[in-house]
This record gives sequence, C-alpha cells and structure tokens, in this order.
Amino acid sequence: MGFGNSFSRPFLFAISLLVEMAILGGCKIEAPSDPSQEVIFDFLIYNCRSNALGFGGDCVSRSSFFKPSEEPSICSETMDTVIQPSSWSRLQNELKKQAALGSSGPPTASTFGVSPGPIAFSGGVLARNGKIYPMPTASNNFVEIDPEARTATPFATPPTIAAPGWFGGVLSLDGTIHGIPLNGTMFFELNPVTQAIGSYEPSGLLPYAGGVLGPNGKIFPLPSLSTSFASVDTSVYAKSVFGVSPGNSDYAGGVLAPNGKIYGIPNRGNVFVEIDPQTNTATTFGAAPGISFKWVGGAIAPNGKIYGMSQSALAFVEIDPIARTASVFELILETNAYAGGVLAPNGKIYGIPFDATRFVEVDPETKTATFFGAAPGGGAWSGGILAPNGKIYGFPYNSGVYLEIDPKANGKLCNPILLSAYLNKY
Repeated sequence: MGFGNSFSRPFLFAISLLVEMAILGGCKIEAPSDPSQEVIFDFLIYNCRSNALGFGGDCVSRSSFFKPSEEPSICSETMDTVIQPSSWSRLQNELKKQAALGSSGPPTASTFGVSPGPIAFSGGVLARNGKIYPMPTASNNFVEIDPEARTATPFATPPTIAAPGWFGGVLSLDGTIHGIPLNGTMFFELNPVTQAIGSYEPSGLLPYAGGVLGPNGKIFPLPSLSTSFASVDTSVYAKSVFGVSPGNSDYAGGVLAPNGKIYGIPNRGNVFVEIDPQTNTATTFGAAPGISFKWVGGAIAPNGKIYGMSQSALAFVEIDPIARTASVFELILETNAYAGGVLAPNGKIYGIPFDATRFVEVDPETKTATFFGAAPGGGAWSGGILAPNGKIYGFPYNSGVYLEIDPKANGKLCNPILLSAYLNKY
C-alpha cells in the first residue's frame, strides 16, 4: 500500500526531514516533544531493519535514534551546585581539561603595593566582584585587592578584637565574607558590594584557624585552641558544636574533598581528621609526625587528593580522602617554610612562602616539588588565592608588600570554580 493513501503530504514531508537529519547526523536525532510523532520512529526502525536507508543504529529500540542530552558545563552552575559531591566528576573533567593545556613558561613571582604594618593578614577570600579581601590579623584596615590593576586599597576598620584577629575566611552562598577568629570568638561579616562590616559571636566557640564552606552551606572552622569542632549557620549566626579535638593548635586550614567531606591540615595535631558536614561528625585517621607546626593550609588537586604545605614537617603531605591515608613526599630543609597552597589552572600547586627563601611548585601527579625564585623569609606571606586572571595572590604577614605568582598557565578556571569552597578558603 502506498504512503500516499495513509499519510498527508505535510506528514510525509516531516518524515523525509527526519530521515535526512538521521542520515546526516549518524542516525542520532532529537526526541520529539509531541508523543504523536512516535510513529515516525517506528518508520525509521522499519527502514533501518530493511537497511533501506543505511542506518548504523541498533535497529531495535527507539533509543538508538535519540541523541542523548549532554550535562551542562560545570562553569554554568551556581556555587552551591559546584560543591555538591554529585558535581565532582564534571568539575574534575574541567580541572583536567585546563591542566592539560600546560604552561607557557616557568612560573614567576613579583610584589606590589604597601601593607599596613607587621602581622598584617592571614589568608583571603575572592568575592563575586573579582576582588580579593585579605583577612586582618593585626591590620588596622580591611583591604580590597584588584588583581587587574595590581592595587590594594584600604577601606574600613575591623571590629575590635585582640591581635591576632582572624585566620582565613569563607565566602558564603549569599556572597558575604566571614572571617574565622584566631584569637577569641568573634566572626566578622563583610559585604563586598557595600563594604559594610558586621560581627557576631556564636556562644561556646573558641579560637579556630581557617575554615571551609560545606556542601550544606554552613561554615566549618578548623580547631586551633578549641577543644571541639563546630559548624556555623551564617543565615542565623548560630553554631553547632560536635566532636572532640585535643585543643593544642591541632589544625591550620582545611580542604573540601570530592566526597563532600572536609579534611583538616594537621599543625600540632598528631592525627588527620575527616569532618562530615551532613552528620556533624569528626573522625580521625592516620598518624602525623610528632613535631609541632607540621603543615599550614592545603589544596585540592585534579586527581581528587589533597596536598598540605610544609611549615616545619620538612616534607609535603598527600591526603587520599577515599582511602583515608596520608603520605609525605619531597624532603625540604627549611622550617616555618610555607603558609598555604593554591591550585593553579595548570594543575600545579604553589606554596606561599612564610620563612622559606624560595618559591615552590608542587606537581601532584609526580609528587615532586620544583623551587624557583627568591623569597625574603621572615614570615613574609600567609595564605593565597587564585584570581580570575589565572594568577595567585599572597597576603603580607611581615613582608610589607603583596605577592603575585604567575604560573604561566595556558588554561583558565571559570568563576564558579574559583569562588567555590574547593579553592576559595585557607
């Protein structure tokens, strides 16, 4: 029976178009939004089986003719979505894609601006406006760093707190910045848009050193002198205390891992710790060397592992969140060496020199360190942040100047990744 007796001309035209699309597109066409068009797919399957059109599909199911929908790029997601464990595979693919582009040359380091006095800052936070805000330790002013202009502009006085004031900060989901108290219990809240400053003191908290935003949107500070772990809900300025920490400058900074858990970087603490934001539990594992001031700050790598920067451990440390193991590598002979590490688009991690007299590039894939340039020592900088321009900015502790490290990376990381808790913390 001829098709003309059963189908209208417009319908036949639609079929011919779909057939042509299938041939040109390798038999993969978009599924119709109108269920009544399913007969078209029956027609295609019939012709596929008869090999009349030379299809390469499986000739069995309609799914053979459907073009699978692609997942959206991680760079199109919100900061909240980026830090969910379910998004890690897309994030990891983007990190590896940019890292594969390599570097155009060896890394360089330079300085700019003038810092307001000694023991000025410890860590900083990248805001949505592309500016960076160092966390005042003993500085009398907040400062806004413009990476493009290479300027550092003071703008406000921190809340009254005895020095050292704050160590590290966190960008919350609403775009405000929260400073982590190193001495006392007072957090500050900075609005980068209005430059307004507020403060709050959740009861029962003792000093912390660094913090990380969890996938649930709460801040998890890392215990310094505190005897417990905590989560802070910035929407109501309230805290929850959980777990037990020995309370002897245990940790200095933390890192969010692909499994949604946070790993503290041992400073004086003799064990590693895994914090589960969903259950408010802290589980220790492994054994760290029994020396003080082991590591300060860490960074996630494209391989999903965490790398701690040597302060006086005389080596770097690799933490595997899946296996819950830690191993040291690359002997270095300097004490109080580095304070913080930052992942660059080329997949390498750059330590921020404290007393170290050289800059360092850590390759997570080979577990090797390459030293370059000359650093002043003397507690120069503390903490660093990757900016949208692909460069890393370190914050003056005693150096009196701001630091810019250019990894010479060919790739760039998009804003949702830069702003995320994976990178934007101490």
